Amino acid sequence: MKFQFTGLLVLASILMACEATPPPEAEVRALIVGEYCDDDQVYKLQLDDSTYFHRKAEPGVLTSRSLSYESCSGLYELIQEGNTWKIHFLPDDRPRNSLFKNCERIVDVWNPQEGYLIGDESVHLPDLFESNALTKGLCE
Repeated sequence: MKFQFTGLLVLASILMACEATPPPEAEVRALIVGEYCDDDQVYKLQLDDSTYFHRKAEPGVLTSRSLSYESCSGLYELIQEGNTWKIHFLPDDRPRNSLFKNCERIVDVWNPQEGYLIGDESVHLPDLFESNALTKGLCE
C-alpha cells in the first residue's frame, strides 16, 4: 500500500512538472491590445488604461447603410486563475442599446494544456455581442 501511494505521488509530481509555465502578464497584455474589426464591427483594447470599446453597426431595413449602432465600453482586466489567463470585460453601465445589458464577458486566453487559446501569430477574440471571432490587425 505504501508503494502505491508513493508511486502515485511521484507520478503526480512528474505530471505537474511537465505542465507549461504561464507567460508573464506583460506578454499576454501585449498580445491582446489593439484593434479587431470586420465589416460591421470595431473592437479596441487599449494598453495604457486597460479600456475596451466595441461598436457594431446595424444595417438599415431598406438600405445597406448603417442607420444605428450598438456599442459598449469600459475597463478590462487580466486575471490569472491558477495557471490560466483570462480577460474579464467589466460591465458597461450605459451600453448603447437596450438589448444588451452590459457586455460583461470572461474570455480564456491561455492555459497550460493548449497555450494561447486566442492564437499567437494571428490573434482572434470573440465580439461582445454575438461571440463571432474578430481578428486583430485587419482594420483599414
